[in-house]
Amino acid sequence: DGKYFPISSKGSERCDAWELDYTIAEHERVLKKISQSKDVYQKITYSGILRVLSRLHQQKSDYRKALEYLITARDFDLQQRHSSSLHNYDIRIKELQDILRFK
Repeated sequence: DGKYFPISSKGSERCDAWELDYTIAEHERVLKKISQSKDVYQKITYSGILRVLSRLHQQKSDYRKALEYLITARDFDLQQRHSSSLHNYDIRIKELQDILRFK
């Protein structure tokens, strides 16, 4: 039907390195397809997938990549005028920047 959805994670359970890498790869695959889509519904999920990728990379301790995805999500939401979650972005971005600064 042309719609793409990322696979779901295991919620609060920790996954092993293989599962984490697989989940990241699947989300990145879906993100690529959505970014090329002209479907408005698909575009709505774009920043959500970016936020999930940020969390997954943070779980993997790849804080630089986590920060990159989070900033991209924030910038996309700013462009789309979704300002309701901008404060949360700022908090998470600062947390990741602090981790990188003291690492």
